[in-house]
Amino acid sequence: MKTVIDTYAWIEIFIGSPQGEKAKEILQKTEEAYTPDIVLAKIARKYIREGAKEQAISERLKTIEETSEIAYIDRKQP
Repeated sequence: MKTVIDTYAWIEIFIGSPQGEKAKEILQKTEEAYTPDIVLAKIARKYIREGAKEQAISERLKTIEETSEIAYIDRKQP
């Protein structure tokens, strides 16, 4: 099974909510997990706004990169 993990799912995983636990279970069972590159920017922006330390933000982004394949969005013009 292929799974795309969005910003909401990652945030719920990081806070350890019940929804995050469900997302984590799905992530652990999936054969291929993808996270769109824009999610990295959204996650970083959210935690910067909340005053998180740079190291904590970096660790979360690293977790995403190690747990899923980053899908780069590339819209080519015809």
